[in-house]
Amino acid sequence: MNSDICKLKYSKNQPTIEKITDDLSSLVTANNLDFDSQYNIVKLTKHNSNIIGNLMLHDDDCIQFAEIIFKSFSKDDIIKNNNKSLICVLRELDRDNNTNVWRYKKNRDGIYAILDYIVDPRNSFFDRLCKGDVNLPDDLVKVGGTRIKSFASKVCKYLSIYMFDKDNYYINDSYIRQALLYYLDYYNADKFITDGKELTNGSQINNLTYKELYNLLEQLRYKSENLTRDEIDHIIWYCYRSFDIL
Repeated sequence: MNSDICKLKYSKNQPTIEKITDDLSSLVTANNLDFDSQYNIVKLTKHNSNIIGNLMLHDDDCIQFAEIIFKSFSKDDIIKNNNKSLICVLRELDRDNNTNVWRYKKNRDGIYAILDYIVDPRNSFFDRLCKGDVNLPDDLVKVGGTRIKSFASKVCKYLSIYMFDKDNYYINDSYIRQALLYYLDYYNADKFITDGKELTNGSQINNLTYKELYNLLEQLRYKSENLTRDEIDHIIWYCYRSFDIL
């Protein structure tokens, strides 16, 4: 693919993905995905979700090693402040999701800060996680730093699934952020964030709080074919991950 062209650089005057990557073209064609070729949008349909879910199930790049590690411990072991079990799961979540926090020693403090936050009973982490408290990822960022904002969202999403089998969170992922405005326009969804301010350009996306991002993705979910949050994540991430990150 031509990486200079295949970027999701949103413009209010050009709210259409101008060109897709060869990888996405092959994915759409080989799997007969619901796809709008005028806007280059993979639609948020059950048909697409079923296909992509199956592809991810058989894609070695998508193996959830963190879940395997989590299941080697008991839930009680995780909840009862066992730092050893938690750090194993957190490190593997980082590796599974390519957030690269642990990879650099200078960033590891962010993971340990999240660990400390989770095990501190004053923070009621697991109670809030079970309830789907949308402020929780932002609270993790406050203690761990902005470098771990993507990782923080994935900690909440996957621990919510592993511990409670609940579909409470989206991931704050760069590919999803890049495609978000195109999807909001395509589905004619609201783009309002804080204090009536409207999202109008891609540069604003990276500065959104998790709660703001969550609310925008919820607008898409209301427009979809009754998809779960996990299904929304998977369609957008899996289809647009072949684009260059700006």
